[in-house]
Amino acid sequence: MENIHSCLNCEKSLPEKAKFCPHCGQKNNNGKIKMSELLRRFWTHFSHLDSKFIRAVWELMIPGRVTKIYFSGKQKRYPHPVQFFFIVMFFFLLLFNRSMGSKGLQFNNMGDNFSFNFKSKTKTDTSSLEPNELIETLNFNAKINKLNLAYRNLPKPQKDSISLPLIHQLVAKVFPREMHLLRKFKGLQDSLQASGADSIQQQDSIRLNLMSYSHKFAVQDIFEYSTDELLAMQNVTNWFDKILFRQSIKSFKDPAGLVHHYIGSFAWTILALIAFMAAVLTLFYRNQKRYYVEHFVFLMHQHSASYLMITFALILSSFLHLGGWWFILFLWIDVFLLLGMHHYYEQSWKWTILKWMAYNMLYVMLFLFLFAIGLLVSLILF
Repeated sequence: MENIHSCLNCEKSLPEKAKFCPHCGQKNNNGKIKMSELLRRFWTHFSHLDSKFIRAVWELMIPGRVTKIYFSGKQKRYPHPVQFFFIVMFFFLLLFNRSMGSKGLQFNNMGDNFSFNFKSKTKTDTSSLEPNELIETLNFNAKINKLNLAYRNLPKPQKDSISLPLIHQLVAKVFPREMHLLRKFKGLQDSLQASGADSIQQQDSIRLNLMSYSHKFAVQDIFEYSTDELLAMQNVTNWFDKILFRQSIKSFKDPAGLVHHYIGSFAWTILALIAFMAAVLTLFYRNQKRYYVEHFVFLMHQHSASYLMITFALILSSFLHLGGWWFILFLWIDVFLLLGMHHYYEQSWKWTILKWMAYNMLYVMLFLFLFAIGLLVSLILF
C-alpha cells in the first residue's frame, strides 16, 4: 500500500501504517477503489440501513417501545427519527395523493356557484366530470359562445339558415372529445333540473369564493383575458384582494394542482405540530425533568407509527373496501398514543388518561390552526 501521511477526506494526519482514518473513518488509500470494493460498500450500507428500517417498522407497532430503547443508549439501533418520519410521510403522501388526487375531486354546480369536494377514487361515477374535464369544457364552451357571437355579428348577406349548423358540425368533427364533454356537461345540468334541484343558470358566469373574498366572473372572460387584464376590468386595487383575486382564478383553472401543492407541504405542517406538542408534553411531565428532545422524539415515533398504519390501510384499500374500518383504525391510533404515553412515561393510568385527554384537545385545536395556516400559505404560494 502506498504510504499516505494524511487522510484524503478530512486531511488529518494519519498514524504510520494506518488502514483507516481515526478521525473520519475513511479507508487509507490513494483515492482509487476497485469495482468489487464499491459493490461491497453498497451492500454493507444497504443491508445495514435496511435492517434498521425493518426493525423500526416492526418495533414501532409496540407503543412507546422504540423511544424507550432509543433513550436507553441504543440510538444506533434505529434510523434517525426525523429521517425515518420523512420517509414514512413520503410514502403516505404518495399513496394519499394517488387516492385523493385529481381523480378524487368532484365538482358541485348549483346556480352560479362552483365548488370542489373529495370523493374516493374507488367510487367513480361515469356520469360526473372531473375538475380538469370541467375546466376544459368551460374553456371550450366559452370559445363556442365566442364563435356564435362572431357569427351573429356578421352582416345579414353573409348569413343563412344552414351556415351555423354546418360550422357546428365542422367543430364537432375537429373536436370530438371536447364536444363529448360539453354534451355530458349539458346532460348533468338537465338531470339536476329534472331531479327538482335549483335551476341552473346558463354557464356564462360563475361565482368564485375564496376565504372572505367573493366575486362573480364571466366564464368567457376568465379564459379570454389575462389575470392582470381581469384585475383592471374589475378595478381591484387592494394588495390582499389582488392576491385572493389571482389565486381564485388560478385555483379555479387548476383545482387539482392546488390540492397536490398542499398535500406536498403537509409533512411540514405535521412536523410543526409535533414541535409544538412536544413543548406541551414537556410541561405535562416537567416533574420527570426530561429534555425537550425526548418528548420530540417520542412524538416523532408515535406519528411515524400512525402514518405507517394509515399507509398500510391505503394499500389495502386498493383491493378492499374498508368502510367503517377507517373509523376503527383512527380510534386505535388514538388508543395507541395512550398506551405509548403510559409505557414510556411510566405514570399511573389515572394521570396518563388525564394528560392524554388534555393532549387530544390541544392537538385538535392546534392541528386545525396549523392546517388553516398551511392552507393559506399554500394558496398564496401556489
